Amino acid sequence: MVKTHQAHAVLVAGDVFDSPNPPAEAEALFEEITAELTEEGQRPVICIAGNHDSPERIDARRTWGSRQGILMIGTLEGTIPSRLGRAELLDLGNGLVEIHHPDWSIPLRLLLSPYFSPYRMPSADQSFVDWLQQSWKKALESAPVSSADTPTVMLTHAYVGLDSYVPELEEDPEEKSLKIGGAQIIPLGAFPKGLSYVALGHIHRAKVFEGDFLIGYSGSPLQYSFDDLEREKGVLLIELQAENEIKVFHQKIALFDDSSMKPLLFQKRVTSYKEAQEAVIYYQDHFLKLIWGGPKALSPEEISWLKDRHERLFIEEGIFTREALLHDSQAPQESRFFSLEEAFRAYYIQTNKGKEPSDLLMEVFREVLRKAQSA
Repeated sequence: MVKTHQAHAVLVAGDVFDSPNPPAEAEALFEEITAELTEEGQRPVICIAGNHDSPERIDARRTWGSRQGILMIGTLEGTIPSRLGRAELLDLGNGLVEIHHPDWSIPLRLLLSPYFSPYRMPSADQSFVDWLQQSWKKALESAPVSSADTPTVMLTHAYVGLDSYVPELEEDPEEKSLKIGGAQIIPLGAFPKGLSYVALGHIHRAKVFEGDFLIGYSGSPLQYSFDDLEREKGVLLIELQAENEIKVFHQKIALFDDSSMKPLLFQKRVTSYKEAQEAVIYYQDHFLKLIWGGPKALSPEEISWLKDRHERLFIEEGIFTREALLHDSQAPQESRFFSLEEAFRAYYIQTNKGKEPSDLLMEVFREVLRKAQSA
């Protein structure tokens, strides 16, 4: 797609990896893909850290990347390279850079704002949003005056909303939440004036907000959770012209087979070992998540048989029902099955005199569960 549309640059708005300590296979795949995108330094690729990434790990790749045309920004600390493949890179300070490429008719300014946790703020005297606004304003106002033809694009990883407590879009169910307590929801009106476009990362669905300037989530190019059943994925193609004229196109990527319309990620509830066996054979071409709801847990031998026949299989043993957990009684078989997250919530309520677990505790549980399932 990058070659088809002759894209001048590629922006990656965070979540370069799925975890702070990605496996070697993920790192090798990242290097292979970015090397193909840059075409030996012809096309700049700019990546910032998201909430899944280790900022320091992203920064550690900065020297490696600059020689190939890849700019890696985990934090705003450290030295910004002067070259980015064939392009010249000017560090204007406070996360603002300017790219000059011999094949471009105009330069491009980028305000880089990688994910930053509120818990790492240098001072608690102001709100997180106010602190971000001051940082962005300082970057733009302290930089040399640019030509009227020079567009300024902001690249950030954030969860935006109408205000600090009302998110504009729901986060994906398996996403690491940024909305706990509302502390990390960035109001749409918080972004500084004078920008041409804001490229957002975090939400896996495409969405463009219109206002004084366009603000857009490109969404993910692939499905990244079993709950993501959207039939269309894609990327946003941004066309910047002189005098800040801008056009945004959503370039769709076909993720489904036209004949079967089956998603690449599929989850199926099963209540018997026979159903589980049939599912792993039928869904061979997909990543499959089996939600087990049988009367007793699968045996180690049964799990081994299933995994030997499906290399992309995940098993979630949600075997308890809401009634059984909350009332400590034999629940009817027709009751709906619990996921492990629901089971934990119900167990917590039962053992804490009806008290609901906090959002923070549930996020910690989801993180532990993700690591256990990927082990």
